[in-house]
Amino acid sequence: MRRLTRKARCGCSALRSDAWLNHFHKNRKRRSKIDWEREPKLTLENHGRLIRSIQAWQLGETSDGAHLLKATRGFLARFRHSARDRERYFEAVKLFIKEEQKHGENLGRYLDQVGAKRIRFDLGDTGFRMVRYLFHHMEIWSVSVLMVETTAQIYYKALRDSGRCELLSEICADILVDEAHHLRFQIERIRFYYFGRGVIARRVAALLYRSFYAVIVGAVWVAHHRAFREGGLTFVKFWRVAWRKFLVHRRRIEEPGVVAEVF
Repeated sequence: MRRLTRKARCGCSALRSDAWLNHFHKNRKRRSKIDWEREPKLTLENHGRLIRSIQAWQLGETSDGAHLLKATRGFLARFRHSARDRERYFEAVKLFIKEEQKHGENLGRYLDQVGAKRIRFDLGDTGFRMVRYLFHHMEIWSVSVLMVETTAQIYYKALRDSGRCELLSEICADILVDEAHHLRFQIERIRFYYFGRGVIARRVAALLYRSFYAVIVGAVWVAHHRAFREGGLTFVKFWRVAWRKFLVHRRRIEEPGVVAEVF
């Protein structure tokens, strides 16, 4: 099993298991600003296409996390961390999964209120899950989640800003608070792999990240363009926002040294 050299490890951030565990515990206690007494404004008759889009994202936020936990065990076994760090980081990942499940439950509760089903199949979600399930390598898992959650940020912001429904806006705002930290969580793991390679291999990896992201951005637009347009995003605007975010992520991945504390 290949391990990072001391020189390579100097370039990547520390595991920060304590910081992440404390963050997720603290965030669980964060008081939600969702007022479930509000009446949902969307209806199946008038907003059927938008609701179908929300159904797909709700399904995507719903997972038992078994494959992530398996990938996490492989990740922790590959790098040199203390038993305590491994144990606490594993607990942090479990709390991350619970946050994602909370997003799915909130969106599901909204669908229940508008009389829409919680679907069990979506083509885009199935494709994304296949990538994760077929490849248990943590880098592939983290990169794919980073990219999908980046488009999710844009998606939930578009719904929040659409003004169609105050309850939906509050749900999306609550999700966005969590997602900002989730993106950093993925980036820190990717850095362990990125800085474990030589210079040429890093450039190849960066090219692959970029190509994969282009595919995801295009697929998400095709599947959910109506929702993005609700938030005032044309394809050109969506594309520009998506790539601005990608460049920020790339800079955080490639920057030597420890990622700045965010807690």
